[in-house]
Amino acid sequence: SDPFVPGLASFLLAHLFYITAFSSGGVGLSLGALAPFLVVVVVMYGVLAPHLGKMRVPVLLYEIVIIIMAWRAWAFAQTGGTGTLLALTGALLFVLSDSALAVDRFVKPFKAVHVVVLGTYYCAQWLIALSI
Repeated sequence: SDPFVPGLASFLLAHLFYITAFSSGGVGLSLGALAPFLVVVVVMYGVLAPHLGKMRVPVLLYEIVIIIMAWRAWAFAQTGGTGTLLALTGALLFVLSDSALAVDRFVKPFKAVHVVVLGTYYCAQWLIALSI
């Protein structure tokens, strides 16, 4: 009855589509640029892991996919243009939104969660949509 897992799966699929879209410009992968994104995954997973229980693997998989999406958006932004910067900003806001949601759900609920999560989520989607 908990819609979290199906929601996680559907957002994971959406991020796979974003990865494909952000990879379509023929931009090469810079492994050096991956380092800051990996730091985000390690720190976030370190915060979440003690609280995840049976959700450890699904959440880690989701974190890896969303951070690859942000990394690809960064690579996409290297091609220049306003649209690519909008996509990158949207991708980073998506990471922020999902991180706030994860902290609220697994670590410690906080009062402003809906404002933070939905505000960053809708801005992220809007910016990514404007990028095309």
